Amino acid sequence: MDYKLPGSGERDAFHWGNLKYLSDKDVIKFVIKDEVDLAVAKETMEQMQEMKPQWGPQFWFGSVWGSDTAELVESINRMNLPVRLNLQTHKYVWAPNARRR
Repeated sequence: MDYKLPGSGERDAFHWGNLKYLSDKDVIKFVIKDEVDLAVAKETMEQMQEMKPQWGPQFWFGSVWGSDTAELVESINRMNLPVRLNLQTHKYVWAPNARRR
C-alpha cells in the first residue's frame, strides 16, 4: 500500500481505515522527495506501529526518481529506521516517462 507524502501532492489520498485489512505480509511504501517527506514518513510509520503493535508491518522507503538515493540511505542509517530500501525498478527497466501498453 502506498502512503502519499506531501512531496507527491496527493497527501490526502491515504485512507487510514484500510490498515485493518493489512497483515504482517503486507507492505506500506513511502516515496520520499525531501527532508519534509522523510520526517512525515517516520512519524506516520510510528503512528501505524502504535495503532497496530501486533501487526509488525513492513515499511519500504524509496526516493523520488532523480533524487539522491544515497542520501536517503544515509538518513535511514543515521536515524536507525527499521525499513527496507525500495528502488523504483520499473524506472530502470523502462524510461521514467514511458508508459507500458
